[in-house]
Amino acid sequence: MKNYRPLQLQNLGIALPSLRVHRLRLNHHMPEPVWTTHSHEYGQLLIYLTGRGRQMMGERTYDCRPGSVVYVAPGQSHAYSKQMQRAPLILVIDLDPEITRATLHPSAVMPAADLTRVRASLQRLLAIRTPDRREFSLAVASIVLEILDRGLLAAGWLKPFNRFGDSRAMALTKFTERLLERMNGPDVTLEEIAKHAGYEVEVLNRKLKGECGLTLGQLRSRLRLQRAQLLIRQGYPMQSVAEKVGIPDNNYFSRWFRRQTGMTPSQFKKSPVQPARL
Repeated sequence: MKNYRPLQLQNLGIALPSLRVHRLRLNHHMPEPVWTTHSHEYGQLLIYLTGRGRQMMGERTYDCRPGSVVYVAPGQSHAYSKQMQRAPLILVIDLDPEITRATLHPSAVMPAADLTRVRASLQRLLAIRTPDRREFSLAVASIVLEILDRGLLAAGWLKPFNRFGDSRAMALTKFTERLLERMNGPDVTLEEIAKHAGYEVEVLNRKLKGECGLTLGQLRSRLRLQRAQLLIRQGYPMQSVAEKVGIPDNNYFSRWFRRQTGMTPSQFKKSPVQPARL
């Protein structure tokens, strides 16, 4: 990131009806030594901005890369280890989200476009040289919430919906979802799906982004992940799950599933994590 400098915001005090945000910090290293296991009384949202690292939470380990979003629940034992000589740049936000039906996933990856938006928001935050001063409190809170909007969306706490789009009914999104459910074969291209919807891919992507905040490819990936998780929970063999979601190569399916969730299909089957909701 350009113009990077360490950042510590200790007393944000942002309070919404279903979310409290306490602190934010940005640095080229996590504060804890390698594999020193500990826990907090509050939740933490970690957003990897650059570099790679490994997050251990309980008995599970997640390989993280730029765009990875990790949620550490209150009381969850966790630790960190870097994978490269240079430690990654990680944004750490201490928060308490209300956990209802929208349970946060422990590990996810945000789309590249969202990571770009998060980095841009951070640049604006870093441009405020005295962010702890009262006169900047509203500007700082606004930027922090922009970042959380992308992070909590990736983690599954928010539904993919563009609140600034012109359409509120999401009719095109629902129509496209039905197309994706029917056209889920491994040889079906995004161009073919867009053609059935009556658009070129670029045009359909713009319209979908305006309605739900996702491109056609991102929407298909989310639907595939949701279906895969449900089938795994229902006890289907992994090869059968891969074929049913349109990724018949079992090895590729396992790699793809891990990139989406931070765990293999077999690990997910044994975990208490709930299937993603769209």
